[in-house]
Amino acid sequence: MDSAGLRTRARSSGGNSDQTSETGTSTVFQSSPANSREIPSFTVDLSAKPGHRYDHISTQLLPHIKRAKLTHMFDDLIDSILPGLVGNMAKRFAPMLLRRVYSDEENAELVGIARDTQLPMYLLVAFNVLLDMLMGCTSGGVKVEEKDEKGVWRSRMVHFRTLDWGMDPLREIVVELNYVRSPKGPVVATTVGYFGYVGVLTGVRKGLSMSLNFRPRHDDSTLKKRISFRHHQLMVVLGLRPSISSVLRRYLLNEPQSCPSHKSKGQTDLTAKDVSFPETERKKKEKPSNPTAFNIHTIMTELSTCPSTSAYLIFCTPQSIFILEKDNNKCFARTSDGFLTAYNHDAVDEKDPLALAETARQLSAQKRAATTGMEEIVEFSCDRKRVLDRIHDRCVKRHRKRFGRHDNGDAVGMEDVLKFLNDRDRWIVNEETHYAVVMDPKSGDVVWRRAYEVVRESDSDVEEPGA
Repeated sequence: MDSAGLRTRARSSGGNSDQTSETGTSTVFQSSPANSREIPSFTVDLSAKPGHRYDHISTQLLPHIKRAKLTHMFDDLIDSILPGLVGNMAKRFAPMLLRRVYSDEENAELVGIARDTQLPMYLLVAFNVLLDMLMGCTSGGVKVEEKDEKGVWRSRMVHFRTLDWGMDPLREIVVELNYVRSPKGPVVATTVGYFGYVGVLTGVRKGLSMSLNFRPRHDDSTLKKRISFRHHQLMVVLGLRPSISSVLRRYLLNEPQSCPSHKSKGQTDLTAKDVSFPETERKKKEKPSNPTAFNIHTIMTELSTCPSTSAYLIFCTPQSIFILEKDNNKCFARTSDGFLTAYNHDAVDEKDPLALAETARQLSAQKRAATTGMEEIVEFSCDRKRVLDRIHDRCVKRHRKRFGRHDNGDAVGMEDVLKFLNDRDRWIVNEETHYAVVMDPKSGDVVWRRAYEVVRESDSDVEEPGA
């Protein structure tokens, strides 16, 4: 992994690059990076017994799983989180402590995967409860506008997302899973992530899409809050509480309540103080396409009262995007019906980038840079936002000029969304990116997806065609 990629671009461009690969107003991502590839797609039948749902996938991916060397990856991950003697003890006792995840259904799925792949159960448990603590990402929603078959302009939100991380072996097992409820039934939800990870990192169903970003800080202002946060993390690792990605799975698949709310003492339900929605959004009633489905307001309310590790949670409906800065005992939300993005920094960090740089330095001191690469991703998170904001602004102006659409707010064309992921200096899709997707919550589909191989050092400075 070349974790110096973002730093090199910062020196050469000052974080001000906003170039995209384009030859005209109707260009569509015409030159994918040479290291990109298709993501293998599989069907998962939810009517099958949990322990056998992934049998057909395990067989096909077994060579990739072996090449991923997940046992070595686990050792590296523990070393990055708990270096030295503590880490050695954690690795020694992991088989005794990491015995299950909270959900019985998800646990049975992992038992089946362990059986089929000959991977130890503790390794799969660690994979599922630790992964969401260390990912760098770019996520966002943007309003796109296109003509329908009758020539009438229609607009909707689409959800774009990249997943960046330094654990290169995981690139071997990036998969797309299409969930059905009967052997020949329709697809009810789709996820993109890693095989063996049964929570949701990136997912979409009709009416709702979601993604999860790593948040590098949490509220540690008091001893009580620090203890509460670490206590929750320990409960997740021991399988006594669900991970945040497991909670997202429940929302995506519309599974019944499977975990207690775990309200902290003194914690209250959602109010305008807890989650700062604009007044218009608090009054809006976005009915789900499925009356029994979790709607966005139910999700917001539940997330405001449940403990979790710190994370950025991004949800898109066909009309709006919601971004939650989630902490163990509070959350702050932003929303838009035009364009909004999340990276690996809080909104307040944009006013004080030095504080974000300090957070990155703390990550570098606490974790091995060669393992996770997170300090680079966090340090230049604000730069990624500035680059993408400029690309979006230019696409809006071009769309208005081309079609005379001056009353459409911040809408762009679908081809513009793909340009977001192909900036010349690769701030968005970069050397750390494992995969990138574009999801349509209106149709419930993943409309574009690519996985990325490791960029060799000899290729890292080669300019992409058309850039």
